[in-house]
Amino acid sequence: MLLWNWQLTKDLCDIQRFSKILIIDGKYIAVKGFEQKIPFIYCIDYLTHDIPHGDLFPAEDYLSFLTFLTKLRDLGYSPDIIVADDRAGLKQALSKVFPLCRLQLCHNHFLQNIRVDLKIKTVDTYRDFFYLLQEQIFLKGTDEFSIEEGYKRVWIEGAKGSRFLQNILLD
Repeated sequence: MLLWNWQLTKDLCDIQRFSKILIIDGKYIAVKGFEQKIPFIYCIDYLTHDIPHGDLFPAEDYLSFLTFLTKLRDLGYSPDIIVADDRAGLKQALSKVFPLCRLQLCHNHFLQNIRVDLKIKTVDTYRDFFYLLQEQIFLKGTDEFSIEEGYKRVWIEGAKGSRFLQNILLD
């Protein structure tokens, strides 16, 4: 009988070796018996790159994330920060299981939300602003000082007094 990966982590890993930063994501896969693909929800420890837990769920919803996070808590894993997609069910479950843990939207999804807000795929009005933002803050900034300098440059050179673009930066 094959053990659940949760059980293997519990039996074989020293949970203290993991960092307090966790990346959670879901990958939709075809599973026999299901008409549509279902998510394999897994987590990766940010520093060790280990996968403490992963499981199949019928959806990426509150109950699935509640079950997933409860298993992590049962392992003794207590994250300070979770980096993930913008999923309402995850936010709710996180506040119940790990109420002190902070949730950070991953850069790819954060940038995707900005792309949608600016409609840069269909309208070129804000493309230069977006590319400057991406370059100065997400690609170039590696420390607090360079990120702050990047924001200043985007505020002055990119937003050019536009309240709409300034609000994008403030958000």
